[in-house]
Amino acid sequence: MPLRPIWEKIASEFSLSKDENQSKEAPESKKNSEERAEELFALWRDYRRLLMVKPKEAAQLEKLRLALADRWRDPKVQAIFKAGLDRSLQEQAELAPTKWDYRQLEEKRDEAMSRRDGIYRQIFSRRREEPDELTQMDLAETVSATQSYGNQMVELEKSDSRLAATLSFERLKKYHNQLQKGFVWTPSREKYFAQILEHLVILDQNRPLLLYGETGTGKTRLARALSSRLTGREIFEVGEEAKTDIRPLLGSKSLDKEKSLFVVYGALGQALAGKKTSRDESAGSGGLFYMDEMNGYPPDALRSLIKQISGRRPGEEISFASWAGAKEKVAPEFGFIGSANLPSEKHPDREKLPVEVARELSSLEIDYPPQSANEPESYEMMLAALMDKNGRLRLSAEELSPAWKKIFNVDKTIKSYEVDGASEAGGALWRFANLAAEIQKSYKGQANVLTPTEKEASYLHDAVLDPGLVLSWLAEYRKSALRSGFDLQSFLADKLANWGSQKIYPEEDRNMLKKFQKKFQLEKPTDIPNRRLTILTPAEIGALSPRVPRTSENLVKIPSPRQHKALLPDATEISYKPESVAG
Repeated sequence: MPLRPIWEKIASEFSLSKDENQSKEAPESKKNSEERAEELFALWRDYRRLLMVKPKEAAQLEKLRLALADRWRDPKVQAIFKAGLDRSLQEQAELAPTKWDYRQLEEKRDEAMSRRDGIYRQIFSRRREEPDELTQMDLAETVSATQSYGNQMVELEKSDSRLAATLSFERLKKYHNQLQKGFVWTPSREKYFAQILEHLVILDQNRPLLLYGETGTGKTRLARALSSRLTGREIFEVGEEAKTDIRPLLGSKSLDKEKSLFVVYGALGQALAGKKTSRDESAGSGGLFYMDEMNGYPPDALRSLIKQISGRRPGEEISFASWAGAKEKVAPEFGFIGSANLPSEKHPDREKLPVEVARELSSLEIDYPPQSANEPESYEMMLAALMDKNGRLRLSAEELSPAWKKIFNVDKTIKSYEVDGASEAGGALWRFANLAAEIQKSYKGQANVLTPTEKEASYLHDAVLDPGLVLSWLAEYRKSALRSGFDLQSFLADKLANWGSQKIYPEEDRNMLKKFQKKFQLEKPTDIPNRRLTILTPAEIGALSPRVPRTSENLVKIPSPRQHKALLPDATEISYKPESVAG
C-alpha cells in the first residue's frame, strides 16, 4: 500500500489512467524485464531532476516521458519495479529505530569533526603564534569527542548486519561521488591525512615532508586532495621542465615598459610568499607546494633549495638569488610536500635522494589501498566505479561478490560464515580486485599468490596495475560495454590481456601476468552465458562488501521450559513454568 502513491504519480506523469495503463500492450524489446525495470528507475530519476531545471527543456522532457511510458506499459517491468521498491522500503522500515540511533551519533560525530578541522585550519594558518590554552583545550575536546562518537558508531554497526549493509551502501555512494572529483577518502587515505596533518599542524617542524612509495600508490592525488581539504585551494605544483632548471620555480627577473626590474614568482615562490610578483603590495596566505619525483631533480640544485626552505617559519624573512634582492616573508599557509619512488632491494636502479636532502625531510610511506576480506578498500572502490549516478549496480550479485563458506565451532553447535580465500572463488569483480592486489605485491617484491610455485620468479619488474587505471576500466565498462551486452569477466579478461601483452614490459613480466590471470580464472570464458540482471536493493548492494557481517546460526534448539499444572485452593487449575515461581 505505501507504494501506490509512487505508482500513481508515475502513471499521472504519463497521462495514463490505471485502466488505460493496464490495457496497453507490452512493447517488444530485446532486453529482459529486469534491465528495463532498472532503466525505468534511472529514467524516472532523470525526469524528476530535469523538471527542477529552469528554463525547462521541453524536447528532452518529452523524450524521457515517452521512454518512461514505453517501459511502464509493460506489466512484467511494472511488477519487477514495484517489487524492488517494496523490498527497499521494507528494509528501511525494519531498520528505522536502529538507524535513528546511528544518525544521532553520526550528527554529533560530524559536528565534533567539523569543529576539530576548523581548529586545525586556524592553527595551521597562524603557525607563527603558539596556540593559546583555550584553543588547545578545544582541540583536545573535539578530538576526543570525534573518536568517542566514532567508536560508538562502529560498535552499533557491528551489532546489526542490516544496519551495516545500509551504511555500506551509503559509503559506496559517497565513494562514487568522490571518484567523479578524482580522489576517494577511504579509511587508509584518511589515516594518511591525519598523519600529514600532525606533521603540518601539530609538530610544526616546518620541515619538508616526503611521501614515498611505489608507482601508482596515489601520492600526487593525495597531495592535491590534502591541499583542497586543508586550505580550500589547489596545490602549487611543478612541471617537468623544472627538472632541467630548478630556478624558475622560485621566480625569474622581468622588466616593465620603463625598464624597471621586478620578479615574477614561480609556483614555489607564490606558495612561499603569497604573491605573484615582487610588486604586489599585499601578500596572501600562500599555500602547499608539491614536487613530484624529487629524486629526478639535479642533486646540487635540490640540495641548495631544500636547505634554504627547511625550518623556515611563517613570518620569517627569506630571499633567493633569483629574486634579484627582493625579500619576502614566509606566508602563513606555506608547506612543502615532495614525493619519490625510492631505490629498494627490488628496484635498486632508481635515483637516490642526496643524503643532505634526505636529512632535512620528514617522510611518510604511501601504500596501495588494502585489499582483503577485512579491509576491502580496493574492491569497494571498484564497486563505486560500477555504480551509476542513482546508486544502482546493473549487474548480478554473482558477478560481483566474494564467495562465503560455512564454518562451524568445535562441537558444531554454531554455524557462521567467512570469505572463501581461494583465488578462484567469488564473482569476477572480487577476483579482479584480488588479482590487482597480488600484482601490486609482486611489483613491490613481496610474497604473493604465485610465490609458493614460482619462488623468486614471482616478482614483476616493470608491470603494475595502477588503481587509477583499474577504476577507469570499470567506468568504461559501466558507460559503454555493459550497455552493449558484454559480461564483466569477458571485458576484464580482454583488458588484462591487452595491458599485459604490451611490449614495453619485459617478456618475463608478460608471461607472469598470464599466470596471474589464469590463477584467478580471469581468462575469457569460452562459453559466455547470457547476462541475467538481478535487481539489487540498496541494502543488498551494501552487503556485497565483506565488511558487512554475516549472521551466525545456532544449530542446537534450546528446549522450552516444561510447564506444570497445579490446583489453587478454590479448585482453579493453573499452568506455570518452574522459574516463574522461583523465590
